Amino acid sequence: MPYPSDPVQTIADRPRRKPKQHRRRRRFRSYPLQLLGAATGIALILVVAVLVVEKAAHPYWLGHQVGQEVATLKTRLHAQQKRNAALRQEVRYLQSDEGAEVVARRARYHRPGEEVILLIDDPAAAAAQVTPPAPSSTQRLSQP
Repeated sequence: MPYPSDPVQTIADRPRRKPKQHRRRRRFRSYPLQLLGAATGIALILVVAVLVVEKAAHPYWLGHQVGQEVATLKTRLHAQQKRNAALRQEVRYLQSDEGAEVVARRARYHRPGEEVILLIDDPAAAAAQVTPPAPSSTQRLSQP
């Protein structure tokens, strides 16, 4: 089969087809609607991004808040321990004989046979001061 029996058709010899007419798509969207669609898409992407970041950062934020609360509570605990120690010391002092006597004297108690002298800076208050009655001999410390 050295040569075909049919003559060879060249490209120029082929019958020409009628060119297809491309249909244009009709776009009913106007430019403002396209902008609105793009803005809505971007806003949706941003909202999703913010939610993802918030979800990822939430454990770290909670850890930070708990750390601050722990520091605050440690400070309050230290202050309460100092106050507690001071109150325990004051209770020990008041349970001693010296502390009891100091508190009794501040409340204007005196021992039988002692003379009480009150120093008052205000002359009007000194005139209004009533002389205390004599102490009874049966009480160790008595109120004037």
